[in-house]
Amino acid sequence: MLVTTSGAVWAIGNTEDSAARIDPRTNAVVADEIELAREPAAVEIGRHHVWVTAFGDDTVLLLDPATNEVVAQVPAGDGPLGLAVARGEVWVADYNAGAVTRIDERTHAVTATFPVGDGPVDVAVGAAAIWVANSASGSLSRLDPRTGTVTDVAVGGQPSAIATAFGLVWVADMARDAVLAVDPRTNDVAAVLPVGSGPTAITAGFGSVWVASVDGTVTRIAAGARNGAY
Repeated sequence: MLVTTSGAVWAIGNTEDSAARIDPRTNAVVADEIELAREPAAVEIGRHHVWVTAFGDDTVLLLDPATNEVVAQVPAGDGPLGLAVARGEVWVADYNAGAVTRIDERTHAVTATFPVGDGPVDVAVGAAAIWVANSASGSLSRLDPRTGTVTDVAVGGQPSAIATAFGLVWVADMARDAVLAVDPRTNDVAAVLPVGSGPTAITAGFGSVWVASVDGTVTRIAAGARNGAY
């Protein structure tokens, strides 16, 4: 997994249980073999730290970008995978628990746990909600962060990753080798767009949605794509 900031690219590998930091100006690895906990799964940038989930240790790690060292570990449910950082809060998908954990970014304290669908794998923030991709139940969970209300959104298939952009919620679907565009105004699937075999990661940028698949392809979907338009 990769994440970028203005001054660094952070990469984690779940087989080596380590992270690396790359300087995008020189393409040089400025720190490698940063020791993490077991089975790191996802990485995101916060205000002061780099946050990494460790599936094998049921924790979230905080990396200090000033020292490139782990400075704290936060217990984060059972089987933490995807996470999102927004508005001073960290949201973590707990795969084995069927829940999402909320962490205060400033104090590093767990402030709430919300039940969602079966096998949550990824989290995104947008459209005034927290969106969770549930791989085992073929659904999304829409969480209102103000009230704690969770709404189940049936999409079918096997959601594997999620992102919000351009007024839509974008869901990678491993079962259909497709990306679903969900309209947050209605919670309905507005489009099903074919991509490579086994889509596992999704992000948005440069006016497009980008999807990486296990077959080695990356699909670029234009922001206004409908009915298979790319």
